[in-house]
Amino acid sequence: IDLFPDTSFATAKCKKKSKLVSGGFDSPDYDPSGTEEETFPFVSRRSGRRGWSVGGFNVSTSRSLDIVAYAYCKKR
Repeated sequence: IDLFPDTSFATAKCKKKSKLVSGGFDSPDYDPSGTEEETFPFVSRRSGRRGWSVGGFNVSTSRSLDIVAYAYCKKR
């Protein structure tokens, strides 16, 4: 059984001469109340030295999945 048929991941990376300070995500379809068909994020974390990754799955049967990762960087 495929429990998460529409799963997607996104990774944002800092440039080589900068370091990751923090990260996050955005999803225009995210509804934390859970009352609508939505994109549900299940992971948002550091990925390696300079990246931030986010993963989500789409519980909607009628809309596509949109999820964006953000990396907040600082010059070294």
